[in-house]
Amino acid sequence: MTLIYDWLAKINYTHPLHPVFVHFPIGLTAGAFFLLLGFYLLKRSSLPLSARHVAVLAMLFLPFAVITGIADWQRFYAGVWLPEIKIKVILAATLFILLTLVIWLGLRKRSANGLLTGLLALAVANIGALGYFGGELVYGSRVPKAPVALQAGQRTFESNCAGCHPRGGNIIVPQLPLRSAPQLKEFGTFLAFLRNPKMPDRTTGMMPVFPASKLSDQEVRQLYLYLRFAFVESRRGEMMPQPEMPPQ
Repeated sequence: MTLIYDWLAKINYTHPLHPVFVHFPIGLTAGAFFLLLGFYLLKRSSLPLSARHVAVLAMLFLPFAVITGIADWQRFYAGVWLPEIKIKVILAATLFILLTLVIWLGLRKRSANGLLTGLLALAVANIGALGYFGGELVYGSRVPKAPVALQAGQRTFESNCAGCHPRGGNIIVPQLPLRSAPQLKEFGTFLAFLRNPKMPDRTTGMMPVFPASKLSDQEVRQLYLYLRFAFVESRRGEMMPQPEMPPQ
């Protein structure tokens, strides 16, 4: 998948892939449920069969949503088992089971519309929960909106850091929040830490390494300025420093 992300970056697409595919199984699952509701409201005998067909389409698109979700998790969240990720894995497996039962029941008992409706209602509740925790993963980690000059740093933070450091915290090691990290005091220290992150006792922790091939010195500088704005100056009311770039 890395080759795909790299190729997309060359055409200026640097966003996650999962949102592109996840709406297909979600929308189709909801569509199947509402088709069955239409059967009860409109008394049209053809709608249950249409609902089953749409459920099959939802199942066909589900693997694409799962695969891109895993790929985005590895690329943008360094494969860290965040609470929202764990819940989404369980919900995705549950959705697979529910859709499998809907398709199987539709093949075996074409008149079991009541049970089909119940299963699809559970599936709709499931996709609602998937959407909620997906939103928590992305939007729940928002931090203060940056002024125009710092928006590049905000985008870097949201793409690479927000999953583990929502609101300047630290999901993995809560006692070491980002907002009070000593590495934020000086750009050179911050840059060195991203290139070779270490725990306070100098051991290797779970934070991934960010080599220059992933984040250039300029991108790190933009990130640093944004973090200073979001978590340091916003707390103290200080003016932001303008750190010098290290010698190339």
